[in-house]
Amino acid sequence: MTLLCVLAIAGGAFAQGPVSPPRPGALGTGSVVDRSLAPSDSHDYTVRLTRGMSVLITVQQIGVDVVAELRGPDARLLEMVDSPTGRSGEERVEFFADRSGTYSVRVRPFNTEEPAGRYRLTVVDVRGARATAAILGARALARDSAAAWLRSRAAALPATLDGELPPLDRIAGNARVIGLGEATHGSRELADLRFAVTRYLVQRHGVRLIAIEYSASRMAVLNSWALGGPVSETEMHRALNTGWIGRRTLGELVQWIRNWNATNPQDHVQLVGVDAQDNARARATLQGTPFREYAQEMIAGFDSALAEIAVADSQTWVFGDSRVSAPTQRTLVEVQARLDADAPLLAARWGPEAFEAVRDAARQLMQFADFNAGRAGTRSRDWYMAANLIRALNAVPAGRRAVFWSHNAHVAVPANPRTSGAFLRGALGCGYRALATSFGEGGFVAQRPNDLEDRLEISTLPFAPPETIDAVMASVFSAGSVATWTCEPRPDNVPAWLQSAQQLHWIGGLYAPGSLPTQAFSPFKLVEEFDGIFYLPKVTADQVFNDRPIVPARPR
Repeated sequence: MTLLCVLAIAGGAFAQGPVSPPRPGALGTGSVVDRSLAPSDSHDYTVRLTRGMSVLITVQQIGVDVVAELRGPDARLLEMVDSPTGRSGEERVEFFADRSGTYSVRVRPFNTEEPAGRYRLTVVDVRGARATAAILGARALARDSAAAWLRSRAAALPATLDGELPPLDRIAGNARVIGLGEATHGSRELADLRFAVTRYLVQRHGVRLIAIEYSASRMAVLNSWALGGPVSETEMHRALNTGWIGRRTLGELVQWIRNWNATNPQDHVQLVGVDAQDNARARATLQGTPFREYAQEMIAGFDSALAEIAVADSQTWVFGDSRVSAPTQRTLVEVQARLDADAPLLAARWGPEAFEAVRDAARQLMQFADFNAGRAGTRSRDWYMAANLIRALNAVPAGRRAVFWSHNAHVAVPANPRTSGAFLRGALGCGYRALATSFGEGGFVAQRPNDLEDRLEISTLPFAPPETIDAVMASVFSAGSVATWTCEPRPDNVPAWLQSAQQLHWIGGLYAPGSLPTQAFSPFKLVEEFDGIFYLPKVTADQVFNDRPIVPARPR
């Protein structure tokens, strides 16, 4: 996919027609380089530009995932291009020179664990000042067209969601599940927006199930408390205050739901976690009676599988190595299959409630093992989050609606089904609607990668570059806004700019402070992958929690 690097506006000219590099590493118009790349290799190339020029280079990956690094005449790193294309796709490097001099492009493997492979580097186009200016002008017009289209379907966000919000109402009126994404896991305003939208949907559109990308085990405790059940302070603290992602807002949400349920005893709102990670409570359930005797009698290798799951699951807190071996995965699939096959007898012997608690715990561990096994035929984490949401939806009264809190990357509906959103769209059709969030500039909290102390860091990003969805949304309204569109049929007058992949802010749980701002984006086809988008001009970092235990890296 294209990663557009607009560094500045520039001018000059290259010789026309295909030529070979005039010296090793030097590139000219039409240059094609086909080379092998070993895990420890890096290959450097240079392009001489005068101010005002622009150039487009492609790097076709053949069996190896490569990164293309661009440096300016002063050797300063300007861009790192690594699109989500794997070992067989194409990387596109486009840049605009803001000064005259020699620019360098380095091609290297993504990391030293990549296999040996090949790549083909091609200088597709080199443009003089006039051609560059024309391209930039045409792109600005295309973005203006996209902004006008979005504006016709948008409304400004009020300070509080007390009145009607037509773009959101149009979505909610026809949806059974609404995916509410987030562009970062650690921005205060994005979290507050999602909470406000959820309250709006509960109060105005009959949403009674809130599904969250959060531990199924821990969320069961929070749901019990929200329903007025007997939950100890220790249990509540453990369920709510272990991780950092969304902790502040989750606490506010759970309290709000408890108040709602107390006021509306015949019209409860329920919470469900759809993630099989952080499954200590599920493991404890399977270590007790009556399942313990049943497992020892019928399932060989259960204890060793449980021990391996505990080690692997400890790493999920810090985005570490949570791989699970094939024997453990097979054992837990067998456990689940036996429980399903023996359900009538076991439910009669143990009691329906005890049996379902055991089966639910076993399901969580099987899912965790399956999506961490990395073997052919296993399901992904996104698959299981979607399946768990559908299961929970089927358990509430007919006609009830749900919201799904997760990252933009999970709620999206790409053409290649690999996200929870895509699986939900496949199951529910347009009964599932996906809403993204974006922002212009600001701060967020994320965990520093490969940090022995698992530290949380605050990072700040400048305003989004012009050639991004976020910048286009900024021109729709001066303040925050929301735009939505139809699911089926899709609009037939979508501007070309919105039909192709464009960059959108995308920050996960890990982020290295000091990274290039352009590393905080990922390409999305907005109108294809979402049914709407919220935009906030500026965000700030959410609360930093320093009470998390340090989790040592898992020995390999």
